[in-house]
Amino acid sequence: MDEYDKFDKIANSKWTRLANFTLRLIIINLCMVFSTILTLGVALVPAIFSGYATMKQLDGSENIAKVFWRNILKYFKHGFIFGILSLIIWIIICGNFIFYSMYEPTVMIVTGKYITGLIGIIYFIVSIFYIPILIIYPDKKIKQRLHIAFFLFMSNMLRTILLLLKLCALVVVMLLFPQYAMIISFAAWIYIIYRDVSNMVDKTVTKYEKNKENI
Repeated sequence: MDEYDKFDKIANSKWTRLANFTLRLIIINLCMVFSTILTLGVALVPAIFSGYATMKQLDGSENIAKVFWRNILKYFKHGFIFGILSLIIWIIICGNFIFYSMYEPTVMIVTGKYITGLIGIIYFIVSIFYIPILIIYPDKKIKQRLHIAFFLFMSNMLRTILLLLKLCALVVVMLLFPQYAMIISFAAWIYIIYRDVSNMVDKTVTKYEKNKENI
């Protein structure tokens, strides 16, 4: 009985749970990297969608790799369409930025560069919010999800800034320790987004729907 209690205490200890949590994050990260490389980059965005959806089962007992591959099949179409849309938007944003950089820095050119940069930042933030909105509300159309994501950003600006600071800090850690980047960094990014954004989504969507009814 004493040995059982001792084993149970070790199995449920803080360090054991932390080790299990880290291991599951590493497995998700490796699945994301493997699926992206295997498809020559085609599954990059679907892998991000799947990684986010898999975070919901992070504390479960089911095989986390199995959950990831099930989710990547489930969200592949959504992820692929969103990836193509994002690629087109980023090409336009980068093209605009390069265009403005070709000319002398007049007031109009500098203003254009700043506006282009601001649009890029806003779209990046909206993209971060779009993923959990899709997973929580899969029946909504792309336009509705983008509206909700923008509304989420505007109504949670301070928390969004804190989220971006955390993600920037993780990038710094990745640059300082590049040998660990391929092992856990991508899943760590998604976990930070999952933990911070999931808490905002339900309240913000309820507020969004009420505002929509009042218009």
